Amino acid sequence: MKAMTFILSMVLFSTSAFATAKIGYVDMQKAVSQTKSGKKAFNKLKKVQKSKQSELDKKKKEIESKRASLEKKMSVWSDEKKIQEQQKFQKEVFEAEKLFRQSQIELAKQEETLLKPVLEGLRAAISKYAKKEGYTMILERAGGTVLFASDEADLTAKVVKAYGK
Repeated sequence: MKAMTFILSMVLFSTSAFATAKIGYVDMQKAVSQTKSGKKAFNKLKKVQKSKQSELDKKKKEIESKRASLEKKMSVWSDEKKIQEQQKFQKEVFEAEKLFRQSQIELAKQEETLLKPVLEGLRAAISKYAKKEGYTMILERAGGTVLFASDEADLTAKVVKAYGK
């Protein structure tokens, strides 16, 4: 009986605690893309990405051209020459793949560097807004952490306005 009373009181206590909780969510990706500083960061990132992509496209064309050239010459080469040329070509392909991976890493670092101040500013704006408006908790919409929320709980536009940059 005491255990049942304890469980019932816990359920009632936790229900009343949730009833007074004020909870909202923010779509951080959307918020970043709607701020002036976020748009500026994305534009810089697109320029860097375009530059890297043109470099990679150039390298890809070189590799394709060499592959076609090798295929044409293979029939006239000795077995030893074929092996040497194939090894050289494989090394070039490996280097091109390495360049691609390095470019991806550099872009990720660049994105982090450009977006970090925007995200920090948004987090500060969220904290300030939450305290001002009496929110108990504000969740992030991205990543599937919010399975359902009403549109009224979406604070993205209000946070972007509060951030103002």
